[in-house]
Amino acid sequence: MLQPNRHVPRVTLCSFLKSIFSQTGFHATGAPRAVPDICDQPNAAVDGNRTFGGQGGFDTVTLGTSAYEALANRSVNFTLEISTREGVNSVLPGRPQRAFGYSDFGVPDQHTTFLGANTSWLSDNAESTRAFVQAAQLGYAFAAGNPEEATDMLIAETAGMLSNPKLVRALMQALVDGGYLQDPGWLVGLIDAEMMRNISGFLFEAGILRDGDGDPLETRPDLSDWFTIEYFAQ
Repeated sequence: MLQPNRHVPRVTLCSFLKSIFSQTGFHATGAPRAVPDICDQPNAAVDGNRTFGGQGGFDTVTLGTSAYEALANRSVNFTLEISTREGVNSVLPGRPQRAFGYSDFGVPDQHTTFLGANTSWLSDNAESTRAFVQAAQLGYAFAAGNPEEATDMLIAETAGMLSNPKLVRALMQALVDGGYLQDPGWLVGLIDAEMMRNISGFLFEAGILRDGDGDPLETRPDLSDWFTIEYFAQ
């Protein structure tokens, strides 16, 4: 319904994002290929490791926010990051991380943040929905056009929860500079229908999309009626 523009995750050299990279393997040529489960078939993803002298095996761990400390002290080799969060945070202390984007290896760009609601609730609360969506639009548009002032407001209204103002300012600037809050000439929050088709096609073809019994879908879903601009301020 409302999409603050593309916020594409990036992977640094610590632990694959299982939901995507469990379906995408890499071999020596660097070309992507789909696999049923990267954890059950580790060689499908790590032939590239052998290219650089490794044995082709790896273990996965869940570390939360400590993943980046583990990466810095070489306890782990690669991890998932959000480039506009952990990517920025790695630069400020002077230890930038090498990174590559999913789209560099055949995974389509995708929307990752949405405002969603139950269809029946929307029907019963159209005016409340419209007011909320348009308020969110205004907020994102204000932040895109006034990043310094928006950052000041965020810090002031969170009662000390954001203890590193320098980081908050850098994060906001990264969102603005990268065009993540608004594409030129587009409404704030507008969903890219082609992007939705591309990522749904990738997930369907890789067998990631499942039905209620856990079986891969036999028919590619049509996502065109899964989102709307009905409640937008035009």
